[in-house]
This record gives sequence, C-alpha cells and structure tokens, in this order.
Amino acid sequence: MVETSKELCEAAFKAFAQALASYLRRNAPRTISIASLTGQNRVKIAARALMREHDPSTGFSLFMEVLSVINECGLNVLRSRGIEVKVIDDEIYFEMPLNVLRKLKDMSLDDLINYFKQ
Repeated sequence: MVETSKELCEAAFKAFAQALASYLRRNAPRTISIASLTGQNRVKIAARALMREHDPSTGFSLFMEVLSVINECGLNVLRSRGIEVKVIDDEIYFEMPLNVLRKLKDMSLDDLINYFKQ
C-alpha cells in the first residue's frame, strides 16, 4: 500500500472543511434547533449531504475521493475532534455531539480548515 502524502491529506481535509462549512451555513441552525427541542445530544450528517456541497475546484472531482483520502490518512483526525464516521444501511454518516456541531457552526471557513489540520 502506498503511503498517502501529507500534502494530499491536508488537501482532503481542506476540501472536507469547505463542504462542511457550506453545509453548516445552510443547515446547522435548523439541525441544532430540532436536536435541542427533541432532547438529542448527538447528531448525524449524511455524507450525501456534504456531496451536494462539494466544490470540484478543490482538486477532488468527487466528494467520495475526499473521503477515500481521509480514510487512508486516518480517521483519527476526525475522531480527535469528536466526529465519528458511521456506516448505517450502506450510508456514510458523520456523528458528533451537539456541542461540537454548535462549535463548528460558529467557526469561519479559515478556522474550520485549521481545525481539521493534522
């Protein structure tokens, strides 16, 4: 197996952060509100939701390429930030505590990109 370069890993986490930031701008307030009202302390974001937010100008044609590189780089970066990758019924989800979602929602794009640096 070929080791994934640090530059490629950084590019993948940056692309992930950009898709997540775009998703959060549109959806985080509603998701936080619903989760709070229903007493949930954890939320899931479907990977397919982030696929819609992905920008191919990041150098990755598809969001699944981003996820593939992140998987090769190690999911510990996401885990260390409170985000677990779950596969449920063949769908990929990013599960996190509600307080992590609140924190991410309030970050600027640059802060979010730095948050996911290794």
